Amino acid sequence: KLTGADAVKNLIRDGVQNTSAVCVLIGVQTCIRRWVRYEMARAIVDGRGLLAVHLNSIKHHQTLTAHTHGYDPLLCMGLQKVQESALAVPQYYLVEYNSYRDINGTTQWRWEWYGDYTLAVKKPNWLPDGAPNIAIPFSRGARTYDYIAGNGHSNIGAWIDTAAIAAGR
Repeated sequence: KLTGADAVKNLIRDGVQNTSAVCVLIGVQTCIRRWVRYEMARAIVDGRGLLAVHLNSIKHHQTLTAHTHGYDPLLCMGLQKVQESALAVPQYYLVEYNSYRDINGTTQWRWEWYGDYTLAVKKPNWLPDGAPNIAIPFSRGARTYDYIAGNGHSNIGAWIDTAAIAAGR
């Protein structure tokens, strides 16, 4: 962060360079974190598998209580198909779900083009195709798990393998 956004992007790219899947660990504010969204975007750009795991059901070491589940970040990012005509080759772009204030000051939500990667991407095999100009959230094809309820200690490796295989890796 001290040297700018490009340095963080490079760090993330280098960190996932030899991976088959990206596993997003979900906390209370994960969905709104810019760099979590960038990691998910890199999974798509690089053709990796993608999955998310809720950690909030793990009891805190001091309070011994679980936190409430954070919003699933796979619902906050997706792809949108752009196709000029039925005969044209479709292109896919990353989109993100963001809040804004309308003219009355009310918070509204809408899909917007993802600003940290603006080039067309290849649609992953695990994500269903959508109609032109309709955002398809990653949650439509990538899985979300709960670490405690899903016995993550024993199953996280299989979850990651499943995501990697779905991506063809």
